Amino acid sequence: MQSKKSYKANWVNQLAFQIGLLFTVAAVQAQTSGSIALRAELHQPLVAAQEALKNNQAEQALSRIREALAVAQLTSAERTLVLRTQAVAALKAQNWNLAIEALEHLLSSPEVTAADRLPLLESLISAAQQKKDHAKVVKSARQYIKEGGPKPVVRLVMIQT
Repeated sequence: MQSKKSYKANWVNQLAFQIGLLFTVAAVQAQTSGSIALRAELHQPLVAAQEALKNNQAEQALSRIREALAVAQLTSAERTLVLRTQAVAALKAQNWNLAIEALEHLLSSPEVTAADRLPLLESLISAAQQKKDHAKVVKSARQYIKEGGPKPVVRLVMIQT
């Protein structure tokens, strides 16, 4: 049986994960709804990946994302959109390494707005926590707090780590 402290920590982890995933999915859907003009060879696998995600087929989505990443000469905006979708699919597939890689790349991209950074950091914290990469959890949580992240649960996660 789980102790109260363990149960609370697990609940906090899951809450942070779900919130981060929600914001990341919303950002991906907003970007594919027309703010970036996508080439047909990129649009097709991205739409297929999003459909797979809607149908809870994360592995299929990751396969379609690999196709999108293989498109020649992706622009910075296109790569950002593909990596956002990859981050969502990797989180849903619980592929923490891939999720962390995509999220870190996004956070270093000039294409990501300041408003998008906090939800991406939340997702990164969650993925690192699931992977049990404590150093990355603390580093990302500190960055979140430094950038003005308002959620007290991030401080709690950092302290518990």
